[in-house]
Amino acid sequence: DGILIEDTGPGTTAITISELGSTTARDLGLLGTAANPGDNFDGSFQKSITIDAADTLQMVADKINDAGYGVKASIVNDGSGLNPYRLSLSGTRSGKGGGFVFDDGGLGMEATNLAQASDAVVFFGANDPAKAIAIRSGSNTLSKVIPGATIDLKSTSSGPVEVAISRDDSAISKGVQSFVDAFNSVMTSLSKHDKYDPETKERGLLLGDPTVATIRRSLYNLVSGRNNDLKGQFTSLSQIGVKVGSGAVLKLDETRLANAMSADREAVVKLFTFKETETDSEGVVSTKAAGIGVRFDELLKRFTDSNNGTLVTRTNSIGDSVKLLTDRIASFDQRLETKRSRLQTQFNNMEKILSQLQTQSQSLASMSLSTTKA
Repeated sequence: DGILIEDTGPGTTAITISELGSTTARDLGLLGTAANPGDNFDGSFQKSITIDAADTLQMVADKINDAGYGVKASIVNDGSGLNPYRLSLSGTRSGKGGGFVFDDGGLGMEATNLAQASDAVVFFGANDPAKAIAIRSGSNTLSKVIPGATIDLKSTSSGPVEVAISRDDSAISKGVQSFVDAFNSVMTSLSKHDKYDPETKERGLLLGDPTVATIRRSLYNLVSGRNNDLKGQFTSLSQIGVKVGSGAVLKLDETRLANAMSADREAVVKLFTFKETETDSEGVVSTKAAGIGVRFDELLKRFTDSNNGTLVTRTNSIGDSVKLLTDRIASFDQRLETKRSRLQTQFNNMEKILSQLQTQSQSLASMSLSTTKA
């Protein structure tokens, strides 16, 4: 009634079975992780729970739900005066794959099947089912029938249903506007920390920092330059209405963008999404040619890479400088403390010498007085 995966290893790690785009492991009841390291993975389709005589109906439902067998249990009140509560079982998966068999073991529970598990079936391509393609789905959603489109099935139909698909150019316009807003937001943040206020004479924390200048220059060069990797009608953002305006702020001319999409929508899309890769002899994949959007993404990754990105490198450099200055301050403090201690010792010695001189002076004065009296 299923497949048993036996653990023949040392038992240090629990067996884990996952999927890479398919549903095979789930269909076979083998998706997941064994309970403990060294345990076998039981893919049996038959599941059992133990019910005690004192268990209430709710306790039975909880045991079924806690077992995680792909069946959900709930309590239903049918409104009758005598024994109104009933146990309802339903599959957690939709479609025919969510069906299950309930066997009460001859206890006479009088179970009733309310709904038979079934898949959604659509005839695609022709009015005549004999000439159409029958497509089955475990849910009421079809995502692989028409490339780039998702179809939600609302109800059954005895006649043909025509699906009209149109291009949503507003989504592209919103995406470009979001790109412009994000770019300006980054520049605003950079300017906030790289400025000087002549009235308050306050300096930004990153004023004159070469890394800030590098990031700003690289971003502006990318959005204002021409992309030679593209062979279509549009090879720069300015051609589709994205330009650097007054105050070094990026602005979008929506009319020009709309005209560009009307002229060559595919070229506008490629301006942001085009990417061509190559693989070397060692299997390393690199970008051979790309549009501005892809290049922009790669540039940001070089800036923000957690291992050797520009910002991480600069942060580490600043950290090293801070440590060096801290060490120098500590060294100066130690030297000052040594000098202070030496001066204090000298001062104490001078005080002792001065005290001795005062004593000697008093003694000489006393001797002089005694000699005069004689």
